[in-house]
Amino acid sequence: MFHRHFYNVEQVTGVVDSGTTYKLYYTETEREKILSFLQLSKQNINVPVGARLYPQIQVCPSDCTKRMGDVTVKSVGFHMHAWGRMIALRHIRDGKELEPLAM
Repeated sequence: MFHRHFYNVEQVTGVVDSGTTYKLYYTETEREKILSFLQLSKQNINVPVGARLYPQIQVCPSDCTKRMGDVTVKSVGFHMHAWGRMIALRHIRDGKELEPLAM
């Protein structure tokens, strides 16, 4: 998977990203562990005018995650542009909330 995201916060027309470069490496040797990505997203959030806090919840339930087998979280990336004020990734196992994976 390869993902690239260009963020033009000022919405300037005609802007071209001409300086970004990438190096990709390939090997025919299969790795012992597989790197995967799980992306949770929420689209079309309508925050009421004047709201100071407007919590949004996105859930990946256990009947989904149990299909992944053993998982080790190596990193968490949040993506809110300039609009978000706070965010956390909560971790619930067997009905008990553990320390957040990231805040």
